[in-house]
Amino acid sequence: MTAVLDAPGQKTPAADRASDGSVPRDPQARLEALFDPGSLSLLTPADDSGVLSGTGTIDGMPAAAFASDPRVQGGATGSAGCEAIVAAYDYAIGAGAPIIGLWHSGGARLREGVESLHAVGTVFAAMTLASGKVPQISVVLGPAAGGAAYGPALAASLSPGLTSCAA
Repeated sequence: MTAVLDAPGQKTPAADRASDGSVPRDPQARLEALFDPGSLSLLTPADDSGVLSGTGTIDGMPAAAFASDPRVQGGATGSAGCEAIVAAYDYAIGAGAPIIGLWHSGGARLREGVESLHAVGTVFAAMTLASGKVPQISVVLGPAAGGAAYGPALAASLSPGLTSCAA
């Protein structure tokens, strides 16, 4: 597992760290735990967008995934975070691969205003476009409000609190 532990520009309090020093809510750690060891390839950079997306294999089969970052503004998703989710959907549809969403989000970044709400709409459009084309699986790992609650409802399969996908 890589050494990405803290949210971009932040220091994670010791109380939020696991006994091994890792940060279980780290989206990269969650993606690495989901995919086969060493297969994660990031589609988007680890930044303050609140979402990380990537591709990899699960039991040797290609897949795409995204994970919201609850350490950044409670996981609230803005325009850049929505672009990361749409990038994962674009890959999944193009490759004919399943997509897994790891949701732990406070919804849209309301401080971005209408721009953020429009971006959430682009995520819903991507999910609707993928419907019937690729398997969509949503795993709700923590609070999910607004778009982060509606998004999983649009997926083909929902698993609340599936701990095997958490690092």
